[in-house]
Amino acid sequence: MTTGERTTDHAALSETETQLRVFTSRLPGFFWTTDTEMRLTLRLGRDMEPIDAQNEEVLGRHIGDFIGTRDESAPCLAAHRRALGGEMATYEQEWEGRCYSAQVEPLRSEDGSITGVIGVAFDITERKQAEQALQAARAELETHVAHALRVSTLGEMAAGLAHEINQPLSAIVNYARGCVTRLRSGMAEREDLLFAIEQIAAQALRGGEIVRRYRRFLRAGTAHREPVNVNTVVENVVRFMQTEAQADGAVIRLALAEQLPAVPGDGVQLEQVVLNLTRNGLEAMRDGSPAELWIRTSVDASEIAVAVEDRGRGVPQDLQERIFDAFFTTKPDGLGMGLSICRTIVEAHGGRLSATANPEGGTTFRFTLPLPRNGDAGGTRGVAEDGAASAPTG
Repeated sequence: MTTGERTTDHAALSETETQLRVFTSRLPGFFWTTDTEMRLTLRLGRDMEPIDAQNEEVLGRHIGDFIGTRDESAPCLAAHRRALGGEMATYEQEWEGRCYSAQVEPLRSEDGSITGVIGVAFDITERKQAEQALQAARAELETHVAHALRVSTLGEMAAGLAHEINQPLSAIVNYARGCVTRLRSGMAEREDLLFAIEQIAAQALRGGEIVRRYRRFLRAGTAHREPVNVNTVVENVVRFMQTEAQADGAVIRLALAEQLPAVPGDGVQLEQVVLNLTRNGLEAMRDGSPAELWIRTSVDASEIAVAVEDRGRGVPQDLQERIFDAFFTTKPDGLGMGLSICRTIVEAHGGRLSATANPEGGTTFRFTLPLPRNGDAGGTRGVAEDGAASAPTG
């Protein structure tokens, strides 16, 4: 090759390199190569300005120096190690307040041997921020919708509230009248009066607890995590739904596992899930189906399960997944948010919610809640016999 040819080739190479640098400088990311020891050999692109391919202090430095660790379990270094093993790998990396999505693969010589790694990364900070904002907005929306559903549900249960409050109030009036009658007749015995006054106090406390339970169900706000007894959650809901079930001519029966271990969660939110599934089951049986609804709890080594089983009209198999989609409903006046919010709540607790058709008709909605990793399930693990555990509310 003559001197002129070498000069021409060098000029062409220089022009190509300049064009490549101009092209890559317009990209919202950067390219780089390393040797087999993960030392930087080239960097192209305008981001991450401290890494400059022309800076002698940068070339030759270990790629881990730029992410602050040489621990090869870190996603960046683990991906580079996989690339040196002949694989393509992707990862995400935060660097100086920005988030990057990167892909690396083997850099090979003409004979096919691996001489290093070639990588490309793009800044996805804005996308991540948008995703987080969308998730936050969705969570806030679902919180407001869930609160609206609680308010709507409470309105529909106004008769139940009146019924529940009327019982302790009636008892208080009866005991008080009994005391007055005995005092006026001069036949009052100290022990009789003491018993009546104790019952008045007990019924007053019962009425206050009923009001507090409704207020707690009604309140809006962020989730409050604490140890929750799932059987207690179910029993609270059954007390809520007692009047509505009686009005429908239905009976709610319970088959609760004994001595369930507590799980971390928000009791009010979990009550909302059970209540929504219970109300759906009762509504599904208003078409003349056998009005018997079962709520069962069970526990195994890793999770607690709650099943709400009705004998209603059932859910077509092709809709068993769609019914959990937001705004999808099979009810003429439904919002299509109840089951969607139920699934969101269950999944936020680390569990799963599903629906299956019963062979004898109707649907079973089942959700699970994981046990604490270091928790002790303890106690008897199994569903109690129906005869011992059943508690008809009608």
